[in-house]
Amino acid sequence: MDEAVKVFLVMAAVVGGPLLAVMLVPALAKALTGRLGAPAKPARVADGDFQAQVLDELQALRQEVAELAERVDFTERMLAKTREPERVPPAR
Repeated sequence: MDEAVKVFLVMAAVVGGPLLAVMLVPALAKALTGRLGAPAKPARVADGDFQAQVLDELQALRQEVAELAERVDFTERMLAKTREPERVPPAR
């Protein structure tokens, strides 16, 4: 095989391989997510049931936010305790 042909084939593989991968990977990912991640159709519920579900979910979210607020407060207090000795000058 001619040297120029070998160089051309190597360059085509070096440039074409990643280019082909960049073009194929998104298409494959889209196809897979389309099949695997198809959302299920929501079940029909009566208006009263829907309102009750929404209120239950809202209450759960409020509880989670309250717990997160407590964790943030605790973390802030812990951080303040570790920094206090640095701020207070030593007694003479």
